[in-house]
Amino acid sequence: GYLSPTDFFADRYRSFFLHKLVSLTFLVPLACYTVAQFKAMGTTVEGISNGRISSFLGASALTVLLLLYESLGGLTAVALTDTVQGFLMLSGFALMLAYIQSHGGIGPVVENNAAH
Repeated sequence: GYLSPTDFFADRYRSFFLHKLVSLTFLVPLACYTVAQFKAMGTTVEGISNGRISSFLGASALTVLLLLYESLGGLTAVALTDTVQGFLMLSGFALMLAYIQSHGGIGPVVENNAAH
């Protein structure tokens, strides 16, 4: 069983160098994705607090919280978090569909939103 795509390359080609090269290549998009997530977390905290908590402080606090949670809980914590997040997203989507249907469909909702 492979734990990552780089493990496949290491096993398939029996190359330590290729394993490290693929690992380094994967770091670039991972870093971009991670920075975007932390920026979004900081912006969300700043918006919810009406600017009383800076974006940097919010992102930093949530980063520490995430590191503690994942360090203490391991992959089980990550799986649980993903499950809860998926449930919340599906619930939100269901609520959005119910709202749209209760207000006469997508056309009236869009028109009403555009009027405001």
